Amino acid sequence: MKKIILGSFCLLIFLATACKSDYEKAVNEEKAKGQIYTDLPMDLEMGMTKKAYFDLCWKLNKQGIIGAGPGNQYAQYKLLPKGHTDSLNTITMLFYGMFDEEKIMRGMDLIMEFENWAPWNEKYHSPVLISTLEEHYMEVYPGNDFFKFNVNNELDAKVKVDGNRRITMYPLSNKKVAVKIVDLRYVDTIVK
Repeated sequence: MKKIILGSFCLLIFLATACKSDYEKAVNEEKAKGQIYTDLPMDLEMGMTKKAYFDLCWKLNKQGIIGAGPGNQYAQYKLLPKGHTDSLNTITMLFYGMFDEEKIMRGMDLIMEFENWAPWNEKYHSPVLISTLEEHYMEVYPGNDFFKFNVNNELDAKVKVDGNRRITMYPLSNKKVAVKIVDLRYVDTIVK
């Protein structure tokens, strides 16, 4: 009887873990490692205050590194991805910090598009941009690979989880790609 109960229990554990998605498995494995990553683009850090975020952005703006994005809702940066030397591959990167109620930065919201995008030139459409960004972020944030992930029923979405840091990319249109970099420890506390 004990063998049957033990066998049933083991089968239930096996089925429960087998039913988890690749994403859930990746998150659980990475959380178990306990590694903490806080670095973000533009020398920003998860865990910095909103004031420190704006102070650094102001400094970068004064140096001419970043500017105001459309409608002053995002900061704007011209990114030439790692491994690319042709300025035709320049990406317009709009970014803004993601903050919790205590005004602590818990991630970054980015919108990307190729500067040379044109409706008739598929070389600069979002699937190519996602591929380019995947290569770029693997260079900048080495570790686990990106894998396909379903975000808002977008089958072209990609996700990468390293320790507490999750990078998610998905098309907003054939021109724009959303990139979200968040600290998984605080993902439920983000208010913007």
